[in-house]
Amino acid sequence: MYGLNICKALYTCILIIPVIFLCLFPVRDYLKSRTYALIFKTALRYLVFVCISIVISCVFSDLPMKFVISICAGLYFFIFYQREIELPVHKLLFVYLTAFMVSSFSRIFGALVDIALHPENTYLDISLEGFLFQLLFLAAADVLLYIPFTRYLGWLVAHFHSGPVWGCICLFPTLCIFITYVLIPHNYSRMYIGRALQMYLAVILCLIILILILYALFYLFVHAYIEKQRLEHSNEILSIQGIQYQQLLLSVQENSRIRHDFRQQLVVISELLKHKEYDRLEDYVSSYIQSTSGEIKVYSCLPALNAILSYYESLCHDRHIRTDFTVELPDSLSVTEQDLCVMLGNLLENAVYGCEGTEDPFIRLKIMQTSSHVLAVKISNPYSGSLKSTDRQNTDGEYLSSRHSGFGQGLKSVHVIAEKYQGCADIQSDSQLFTVKVLLQLPPPTDK
Repeated sequence: MYGLNICKALYTCILIIPVIFLCLFPVRDYLKSRTYALIFKTALRYLVFVCISIVISCVFSDLPMKFVISICAGLYFFIFYQREIELPVHKLLFVYLTAFMVSSFSRIFGALVDIALHPENTYLDISLEGFLFQLLFLAAADVLLYIPFTRYLGWLVAHFHSGPVWGCICLFPTLCIFITYVLIPHNYSRMYIGRALQMYLAVILCLIILILILYALFYLFVHAYIEKQRLEHSNEILSIQGIQYQQLLLSVQENSRIRHDFRQQLVVISELLKHKEYDRLEDYVSSYIQSTSGEIKVYSCLPALNAILSYYESLCHDRHIRTDFTVELPDSLSVTEQDLCVMLGNLLENAVYGCEGTEDPFIRLKIMQTSSHVLAVKISNPYSGSLKSTDRQNTDGEYLSSRHSGFGQGLKSVHVIAEKYQGCADIQSDSQLFTVKVLLQLPPPTDK
């Protein structure tokens, strides 16, 4: 009796191994330990659990070993699971229960094998064929579910953060686990009465289809919800940045109008020259030069872009920041001036702020069209201190703002504009040099 219980315990412990992999697939980007360290700790904990299972099988010989060992395994490994994964408990619980739901179906299919090969057995008996089929089923599940678990379930874990919804949805795999254990036939010989076996197979098939449909609906619902939120947030950011752009452009245009009145100043200068009042002329010219230091330079054929770059070059000059602006653009550009100026305005504003406190402040900006459909922007500046980053592998490399709590909206706006043009924004910080590279896929110009 003890030997049979020990064999049942060992069988169950072996079946846990492929389930562990299912639990790790969706959360592989959130491991607290290195892969080799995690393998070593998991193997050690697994051996401890095997020893515990053998002890339980000897002490509680009258209990159904597979059920007891499964419950103990669920509680035992979840304690270590949440310690090794840097995620909220409600997300981990959903992934964990989903993996064990898959393993519960292996028990049903193992029972079907025993029904076909050993109809005289009961659900308490474990045949070698049924065990091997369960193990084969779970190994195949690891292979077949690798992409759905990593891509879709992993996406849900990374992007959906509503704790109450996760808590409610955990009830579904829990209910499915309970149903699968209820559906395991107690006496296999009864499955040959009438059409019991056919009806049983139909119920199992309907349950599997229902589970797949509900998981797909949950993914589609969350995907639509996240996409709606992203679009609303993107439109809000672009709207705010557009208003700021218009205000900045009006300010620059007002300065341009004042400088346009230079012709009136020539009259004063001419009169001072006629009367040979050189001292007053020198003072007048010096004061005027200081008041008109923000002359608009021509960088491209886009007036708004020239205004933005001239404004920030003047601002950098006042703050003793060296600038190196290189612009190589064609006469016509399919990206809108507003998007381009909003993006560059945010990048330059962050660069000016980042230069504060540095010994040799400078800003290097290069804008060029590298091909007929690609616009490249690169900006670099030194920074002092340390940067606050989300430091997460599955994010877009967002940096926390050093001026307020939360993410920096300037870089977030740059990411939004890059996504709008099917491009990308890459942020690097190395050796106290902060660099942002942006690539925009330019749409073909529309014929007017």
